[in-house]
Amino acid sequence: MEVVIKQGVLKGLRNKTLLSNKPYFSFLGIPYAKAPVNDLRFKAPVKHPGWSGVLNATSERDKCMQFAYMTNHIIGSEDCLYLNVLVPQVVKTFHKQKESNEKLAVMIFIHGGAFNYNGWSVKRYSPDYLVDENVIVVAMNYRLNALG
Repeated sequence: MEVVIKQGVLKGLRNKTLLSNKPYFSFLGIPYAKAPVNDLRFKAPVKHPGWSGVLNATSERDKCMQFAYMTNHIIGSEDCLYLNVLVPQVVKTFHKQKESNEKLAVMIFIHGGAFNYNGWSVKRYSPDYLVDENVIVVAMNYRLNALG
């Protein structure tokens, strides 16, 4: 599945929810800002300029850099400012030869972790229940701890 947005073309995946087998589209790892490294470290995010060609938005990106208490290691990446968008496939209905487009609710999900750890992932925060209810889910990763 490909869609065109202002920044360029995205290639996503078609999935199904676990409980009801409802089809939905996922677009994962969409950059919303330039990588906050080098001169951009400790600065406000800078809008991503877009890309040429088709951006493969079929897999999640790294979590933002953080200390993993369980393993006593630093994990993640500074290049982590990405959105994940999950869109239910809504069947269009026709009434008296008029097409009816249902407007969908949108939920912006900002993960917890006291601004120190964590990150959004499909495995950790399954969008299935919300997608089953025709909710578009938008989740983001953001800089954490001293880099945030």
